[in-house]
Amino acid sequence: MDSSETQPDVHQPHDSTYRFLLSSKKLFIELLRSFVHRGWVKQVDEANIETINQTFVLPDFKRKEADLVYKVRLNGRDIIFFY
Repeated sequence: MDSSETQPDVHQPHDSTYRFLLSSKKLFIELLRSFVHRGWVKQVDEANIETINQTFVLPDFKRKEADLVYKVRLNGRDIIFFY
C-alpha cells in the first residue's frame, strides 16, 4: 500500500491550520471580537460556548464533516457558528 492510500485527501491545505487555531475557544472569541462589531459579541465568553459534533450523516447516508461547529448561548438563545 503506498502513502497515497493511507493519507486522507486534504481539499484545502490551510483547512487543518484554521481548524487547529479555531478549536481554541479563546481564539474563537478573539476572532469574533475582531470581525463582528455588534454589542452581543462582548457577552460571549468561554463558559457559554459549546463545541458541537461536526460529523453528520446526510439523507443519502454519505458522511459529511464540518471543520468546526460552536453553539453559543446568549440571552436564552442558541447561536450556531460553523466553519
